[in-house]
Amino acid sequence: MNLYLTTGTINYFLNAKKDDGNFLLSGNGERGIAYYEAEASQGLFNTGEEFEISHTHGDLSEENTMLVIHINTSAQKRAAARTKMNDLIDGLETTNGVQAYRVGKMQDKYSFVIVVQFVNSDAYKAFSNSDLYESTVSNDALKSLRDEESMFSNANSRSYYVPIKDLDEEDLEDSF
Repeated sequence: MNLYLTTGTINYFLNAKKDDGNFLLSGNGERGIAYYEAEASQGLFNTGEEFEISHTHGDLSEENTMLVIHINTSAQKRAAARTKMNDLIDGLETTNGVQAYRVGKMQDKYSFVIVVQFVNSDAYKAFSNSDLYESTVSNDALKSLRDEESMFSNANSRSYYVPIKDLDEEDLEDSF
């Protein structure tokens, strides 16, 4: 099973969803993330990323608050990245408020994505103040996975998204 992700503006995705609603959508301000799971690409996105899912728990829903973590490593840091991901997965199993998660690897690259969905923003806030967060996905934890070889690849990052229904009306308008 694969996970497909792409980012863009909320307005664009809302219009695309009217035409072909076979993807889930979450947002943060004017930014959105569209995603779906499938055995093979359904051709819903012209751009985006494809990850082979290695760990899964629960059902993804656009009704949940979501944290998306991108980890890009070199060959030398791959083992350290797997250790951090395994520690995170083990910890998520017992973290209150975790609704679902996916861990995926981009084929032929040392790039990983971790998608964690929480029942609400309070559950996410509690997680972001936990020792598990600090040791696995904080700025310092992600920085420890960088080295000279991975310095010029995409940066490690965390992005927070909420259900579209929780965004303010002005967030849904493009500001051009």
